[in-house]
Amino acid sequence: MCGTGGDGPDELTWSLCRLSLDDGRQIVVGRSTQADTTVRATVSGEAIEFPLATSPGDATVLDSPAAAFVIVDADGNEVGSTEGA
Repeated sequence: MCGTGGDGPDELTWSLCRLSLDDGRQIVVGRSTQADTTVRATVSGEAIEFPLATSPGDATVLDSPAAAFVIVDADGNEVGSTEGA
């Protein structure tokens, strides 16, 4: 599943895709056009935060799947979210 967001329909500022593996891990790949954008999620009851890459090819592997991700800009403002398995 993937999610995208931006300041308008023609201005995409972030995207986030996730893939659940058979062994329970989840791969999260995303990209942001704005530096210092982060992703917040809850994995196995623990809150985590990791950077959303500004260059393609970076991925984060989670030991357990997260159902929702919140995209946060450099100022700490929520700029988007994704939900679903």
